[in-house]
Amino acid sequence: MDVMKGEVNRVLQLADSSIIPITWQVPRKTYRDFHADIFPDTTGPVPAMGPSDWINGANAEPAKITLDPAKRAETSTHFQPPLTERKYEAVAADAGQNGGTQNNETKVNTPTVKVTKTEEPKSSIMRPQMRDENAAGDDSFLMPQVRPKSHNKSNGRASKFGRATKFKHLKGTPLHKSQHFENLKNLSKSVAAECDIVHANTKRVAIPLSGPGGKLVFFETEKAGRIPDGVVPCLINSSTVMDFAWDPFNEAKLVCVTEDGTINIWNIPEGGLTEQVNEPDQKIVAHGDKVSIIKFNPIADGIVATAAYDYSIKIWNLSDGNEEKITLSGHSDQIYAFDWSQCGRFIATSCRDGKVRIYNPRKSTEPIVEGGNVVPKKGSRIVWTLDGEFLVVTGFSKQSERTITVYRTKDLKTMSSETLNVSPAVLVPFYDEDSSTLFLNGKGENSLFAYEVALDPPHLFPLSPFKSTNSSQGFGFLRNKNALNVREIEFARAYRLTNNTIEPVSFTVPRVKSTYFQDDLFPQPAFFGNQQSQEKNGCREKMGNNHGSALNLPT
Repeated sequence: MDVMKGEVNRVLQLADSSIIPITWQVPRKTYRDFHADIFPDTTGPVPAMGPSDWINGANAEPAKITLDPAKRAETSTHFQPPLTERKYEAVAADAGQNGGTQNNETKVNTPTVKVTKTEEPKSSIMRPQMRDENAAGDDSFLMPQVRPKSHNKSNGRASKFGRATKFKHLKGTPLHKSQHFENLKNLSKSVAAECDIVHANTKRVAIPLSGPGGKLVFFETEKAGRIPDGVVPCLINSSTVMDFAWDPFNEAKLVCVTEDGTINIWNIPEGGLTEQVNEPDQKIVAHGDKVSIIKFNPIADGIVATAAYDYSIKIWNLSDGNEEKITLSGHSDQIYAFDWSQCGRFIATSCRDGKVRIYNPRKSTEPIVEGGNVVPKKGSRIVWTLDGEFLVVTGFSKQSERTITVYRTKDLKTMSSETLNVSPAVLVPFYDEDSSTLFLNGKGENSLFAYEVALDPPHLFPLSPFKSTNSSQGFGFLRNKNALNVREIEFARAYRLTNNTIEPVSFTVPRVKSTYFQDDLFPQPAFFGNQQSQEKNGCREKMGNNHGSALNLPT
């Protein structure tokens, strides 16, 4: 190799009709001098012993040579004569670690290479550790090897091949074309940044349409296919729709909030609409300003929370006269996002004033924990993870790079932060608590990112992303796991919205044998049906088990 040009390796590539040399060169400012830091002394071409010495049990290290042209011997050989003509200086067998008898071969006066070991100055750089030849154990037969020094992992889930996870190679596959909705027209392109644009349950998929009056259209999942041309029966609200959501306990109830500060409640008839509907079943004047977000409590029937541009969050009881129960205060600017905890007791918010807040609505209208650092750029999203252990906040950095930040809920300390790329679209999260998988998508993008959220640092472990050929407007994930095909090891399903189609996407985990139920991938899912009162803390029942939720938060 041409060491004076920084060549550190050379490979000969065998092609169909040629042999191509390929070199690896380390870039340096100048190549006038020999760079000893990248060319240490290496094993020379002279063998350390002969065949009979090795048979008699001798051990010796091969001689080292320098690659510095100024110090290299001019007569250094690169090729040895045939084996029968080679002559070696006898090596004593007892010079090795295993001992032995003295070699009786006659010494031949042949040139030998004198090996001189010099002590290298100590450096703070961590270097690979040499395996001890004399170490006892099952691997004592191994030759000395250079291996990076391993560190014990407390969780036992890390190895030299990386972190072990069941969902590392998850696969997203669009279902058969017969289950797609095609010929979609007049999709609204001016939805608010706080809106997820598509929501789905096991029976219906709802999306907003463009036009006056705030149109919402939904499609029956059992009637997939080509959407007929012409006017599609839809729900017409009195004003522009800002956000909407399906009732998790009643798949026929759709609730939306509008620009004029009202909450519209729609009860969908069985079989869908046959004509346009202009009047909602119930209408509530909620706020004096725009209502930007609405979310159902995950365990309490009829409890919803709404956030408005008046910097307040109100909690309503839709099951008991549509009564306003609680008003949360403490925000000094626009509320970017909020989310209910899995236990239904707490609400976490992300605000334009740069703060992340956690509320216990039934205890206090003021935040019980406040902190974080949200950059007031183009928006933010927030979601609870790991049964309330962490909060994941998506947003932007000061350089307009998209970020994912993990906060510890008890004190909102930053545990981890990851920077993705530069894009104007905020990352919309969906957290699947059964698999601890965090899905992230941005409007107008071709990729859906996935991470595993874990207790061990750095808490976010990337999984295989889902990539599509055309851009997506949003993903509507199913929260009811009864609709999944567990025989095909499907652990999540979402409806992907494009400019003119709605496609169901199945997320599966590859397994060698899918004959049996994979109970390690499918824990007991949540059973929606508990009630929540002011005195008792409810928690979603698991099918066959009741698991309490204990958040490490002030009460």
